[in-house]
Amino acid sequence: MRVPQKPPGMEAVRHDLFSSAQRLQRVITADIRATYNGRYCHWEKVRRLSPPKGLSVNDWWLGMKLARAKLLRDIPLRDAEGRPFRYAMPDEAWAMVHRIDKDACGSISIDERVTNPETRDRYIINSLIEEAITSSQLEGAATTTPVAKEMIRSGRQPRDEGERMILNNYRAMRAIRSFKDEQLTPKLVFQLHRMITEG
Repeated sequence: MRVPQKPPGMEAVRHDLFSSAQRLQRVITADIRATYNGRYCHWEKVRRLSPPKGLSVNDWWLGMKLARAKLLRDIPLRDAEGRPFRYAMPDEAWAMVHRIDKDACGSISIDERVTNPETRDRYIINSLIEEAITSSQLEGAATTTPVAKEMIRSGRQPRDEGERMILNNYRAMRAIRSFKDEQLTPKLVFQLHRMITEG
């Protein structure tokens, strides 16, 4: 898989932009949103699009980054340089969340297998197995579902990298249940990372 091109350094783009009052004025007065046609686009996509009239791609990207900066919220995890990880919720994302909230209201029903104490645990384990297999297959695990289920249920060791991915994913999901009420910390994230990448 090809690694996407890194976006231009914001300091260099800002310096370049601030050297021209006219360009700065165009970026500030342009109606630049955090998204493009409702999509939160990475530089890899933006650099291939036509910018608004009178702006270069770099000017447009800076305008987008400035619009996104107003939406950023920190989470209590930091990168290698000590900077906090952040996320943004543009209007389009809030609209989707609202639609889910509105449409799901009163229409979500719980399967009888979940409410029945005699079948609940088996239902949860089966759901975890299905999720571990499906998500690993999406990530490239080349193993069939029946073979993966047999491996997990029988307790046999994985035969290849795909089976290892599935088993690690399943073990991590089971572990999450035991500390789901704990606060998310870097230590907990590293613990999950170790489980998922073991072997």
